[in-house]
Amino acid sequence: MSPEVQHLKNAPIREALIDIHVKMPDDITIEKIEEFGQRIKDDYPGVSKKWATKFRIEPGSPPEREEGSRQIGYGFLSKDHRQVLQVRLNGFTFSRLRPYETWGKLRDESKRLWSLFVESLKPITIERVACRFINELPLEMPIKLDEHITSPPLQIKGLPDLLEKFLTRVVIPNEELSAKTIITQSFDGVDQEGKGVLILDIDVFKEGSFAVDNDDAWDVLESFHDYKNQIFFASITEHTMEKYK
Repeated sequence: MSPEVQHLKNAPIREALIDIHVKMPDDITIEKIEEFGQRIKDDYPGVSKKWATKFRIEPGSPPEREEGSRQIGYGFLSKDHRQVLQVRLNGFTFSRLRPYETWGKLRDESKRLWSLFVESLKPITIERVACRFINELPLEMPIKLDEHITSPPLQIKGLPDLLEKFLTRVVIPNEELSAKTIITQSFDGVDQEGKGVLILDIDVFKEGSFAVDNDDAWDVLESFHDYKNQIFFASITEHTMEKYK
């Protein structure tokens, strides 16, 4: 039986994003992305450069950064610092930071910016689409994880029933959607207010080929959002859900 999906007035979403990877024309340049930024500067005046850096990893040695970092795009920050658009040589990512509002607002602003992106940079095809929601749940200490999440890490017999940190990551295919989901749960200590911070990160994605000039990719993202909701409500307990209604 699927969990009941409810509207949470105070959803614990730290960041929600739509990510689209594309194949660009051979003549795409950083300068063209910079020119695109001029089209949205009134709404997204903050600008930062995005870089790709290579690291060399050898057994027994710390990672070393290799020479030859290159710029791969720009980030554009909204006036209120709550929305971020990243435009890269291979894609487009739109993020809404907290406080999260609604899926409709996230989707509609993404589509508006996507239309400008397509007009300006002329991507050839879409190669990957993803819908990702990073939830941050501050919890009173001490934490009993099974009161908050339905799949806490296993207790190892013979060891103390205490956890200082944990990280679990599973990848689950969905044949109906022809997609995969990465579900990450982690606890990494206590914040400045003395609360434990539990992260529930749900990333639904599909690789393939989508046309740029129709809504097929957006229809897929709509289905991903519905599926993400099912996963979220299946992952938390009723006790946790009550806190965010």
